[in-house]
Amino acid sequence: MSAPDRRYNDALKAMKSLEKAGYRTMMAGGCVRDRLLGKTPADYDLATTATPEQGMLHFRTEKLTTVPTGVDHGTFTLLMPSGPVEITTLRKDVSTDGRHAEVAFGTDFAEDAARRDFTINALFEDAEGQIVDFVGGQNDLKSGVLRFVGEPETRIHEDYLRILRLFRFWSTLGFTPDAETLVTVADARDGLARISQERVTQEWWKMSAGPALAPALQAMISAGVFRMILPEVTPCVFPTLVDLKAWQSTLSAPVAVLAGLCLADGLHEEAALIALAERMRMSRHDGKRLAFFATARRQLLLGEPKDIAERLLFLDGCEAAAGQGSFEKLYAPVLGSITDLAHALKAVQLTEAKFGHRRQAELPLSGKDVVRQTGLTPGPEVGTILGQLKRAYYNGEWTTKEQGIALLAAHRKE
Repeated sequence: MSAPDRRYNDALKAMKSLEKAGYRTMMAGGCVRDRLLGKTPADYDLATTATPEQGMLHFRTEKLTTVPTGVDHGTFTLLMPSGPVEITTLRKDVSTDGRHAEVAFGTDFAEDAARRDFTINALFEDAEGQIVDFVGGQNDLKSGVLRFVGEPETRIHEDYLRILRLFRFWSTLGFTPDAETLVTVADARDGLARISQERVTQEWWKMSAGPALAPALQAMISAGVFRMILPEVTPCVFPTLVDLKAWQSTLSAPVAVLAGLCLADGLHEEAALIALAERMRMSRHDGKRLAFFATARRQLLLGEPKDIAERLLFLDGCEAAAGQGSFEKLYAPVLGSITDLAHALKAVQLTEAKFGHRRQAELPLSGKDVVRQTGLTPGPEVGTILGQLKRAYYNGEWTTKEQGIALLAAHRKE
């Protein structure tokens, strides 16, 4: 069990407050699982016999703020000093359609546990720190087993997203399902077509950074699940473990892993990656970062930067797409897995090490200086001249404002 933290203490206060008011309440789900694994939970969830209206009214009398984040589904959020605590009324399923469930509020913790996805996520912890386990979740935690609560087929048909959650927990926790569960998952994979792209992408994002991604991803491919969520990258050229770990070590594992799989599979045109990012409902920022992998590959493979300026401008392009330091922190680990790019990448890295200070320095001449010296009206022509000056500056042809003005005058005479 992990040591208590501030968020735990606030969740415990909320739990005891509801209990004192007559509502049976326990911590539930992932926070209990993580505490048993010795981890500090990212957030805390409470399960209670109080309805959302009863719970919110109770905390208002205690001068605490609540937010009705999902009252139709039994959930409200309590704002505590250390952060939000999500509180949900015990529930039972009335009907399900593979995407959504119609639920009714209940008062039975065992019944609530029976409707959850995996045994390790169906644990409760009371105010005294005692674990309440109706489904054998503690044993599965000790054994490192991913097991659905009840019949796997039933749980999956209630919500097909649970197929991806299985692989996500495999990747992030290193827990493995049994062979029978994997067969059931493979048989039900077509149901993923009914799940919204936003929910699918969210699971991919969480799974991609997991330490056990390699076996989880391999199993996804074998079960035919991978082609359901990424048909553009099917068949998948499976990366080496070294490459996969390198991609995961970047500033954005989901983008890097996706890019690495795309490039390995021959999906390396900017338009194709932009279309993939749009289909996956990725943010514009992440979509831009993904698309630049194709741009960078093309620039390095088809026209290796020949001089200092071209190499430094290439690095500028990386940073424009993904932020400062993104060449080493995002692009190089993925592009480095392409053998044909090794020489070009090395040249860029050596140039940055020796002349990178030129990129970090402010250009001694500004657009206003160009206008003043040439008499041109601000516009595209001034931008073109600035670009030429920047290239010359990167190549070391001038270093001071005076030298830049002289170079500008010489070019104008030509």
